[in-house]
Amino acid sequence: MENNRKGINIGILIKIVTLLLVIMFFVPLFAVSCSGQIFEFSAARLTTGYSYQGDKLVEPHPVCILLIILPVAVFAASFLIKNSKLLSLLSGASGIINIIMLASIISNAKNEAARNYMEFETRVGFYLSLLLNLVLIGLAVIEFAGITGKTPLLQDSGGAAASSRICTQCGTPLKAGDIFCGQCGNKYEEVTYTAARFCTNCGNQLKEGENFCTNCGCRIG
Repeated sequence: MENNRKGINIGILIKIVTLLLVIMFFVPLFAVSCSGQIFEFSAARLTTGYSYQGDKLVEPHPVCILLIILPVAVFAASFLIKNSKLLSLLSGASGIINIIMLASIISNAKNEAARNYMEFETRVGFYLSLLLNLVLIGLAVIEFAGITGKTPLLQDSGGAAASSRICTQCGTPLKAGDIFCGQCGNKYEEVTYTAARFCTNCGNQLKEGENFCTNCGCRIG
């Protein structure tokens, strides 16, 4: 029976997550307050620095621009790289680097706020950015663990035409045009299924090509 359920290609998920991370670059990660004034800081603001009434509150931190460069690079790579494992490796590495940077930003900001007797508050932008990068790492893990081909949600979309191509060696769904299975390397071969034939006289199952029943000798029309 053909499986008509459509899934979501892992490459599409990576595109969506990286686009969201580009947006999160401009969303505040934390805020500090002093004397009734609240100052919010996104990764974009940290990259360029921030001044208030002539005072330099934050010096430029150019390294923070990686929080947008890496997602953009992975997004572009998702159109160029067809190997899902390589793409997942790049996205996972990007996620790890960004998480390390986010944790470092929050830690340093907290320490700096404490030294200057300012109140510190982590914004939702930090948690969303953290979650999205964890998704990139998670996608890489399940790809290398071989779970993608067995999870309907993460199978390549394409309907019945795509899902009807199955590796006869390991059962992994194959894309249209795949010659070898990406999971086990087995060469794909079309399998033709012929409906079973039965003798109309005694009900004995017949083999392909038989014109007479081997059980009762009745001729098969």
